[in-house]
Amino acid sequence: MLVGFCEVKSPQNVFDERLTDAVRRAPEGRYAGIVETGPTTRQYRRMRGAAIQAVGQFHSVNPSRFVPNILMFVNHDSTSTESDFIETITGYIDGLGYASKSVPAEIPEVDAYVWLDANTPEKPRMFWRQNHFRDGVIDLLKPP
Repeated sequence: MLVGFCEVKSPQNVFDERLTDAVRRAPEGRYAGIVETGPTTRQYRRMRGAAIQAVGQFHSVNPSRFVPNILMFVNHDSTSTESDFIETITGYIDGLGYASKSVPAEIPEVDAYVWLDANTPEKPRMFWRQNHFRDGVIDLLKPP
């Protein structure tokens, strides 16, 4: 019995590689680096991009959305943390209030988001959309 679709995305350590490459390409005697500007973080942009890619995959296998779409991030990026995931999903920075847009607000086709850090997979973090799939998603994602 089909109960849902789950797409897994695995963010990797690419920032360190980009920075190292920028230093290597810098002319002698010049500073090198990667400057990020704008209202969203690198982690937000990467998770948003993964969600957009997942939606395309969900549309191909679940076009009528008869079962929930679940997006799981299995993090391998040492510069990305659970708090980055929470900020990306909720749009809030802990203790500071509004941070940026939230991915679920932009991408309503995902019914649940799950975060697993590769170093601590026994501690998942989950957020689900308040819709008719909610109770079923909560049951599916309960730890054993």
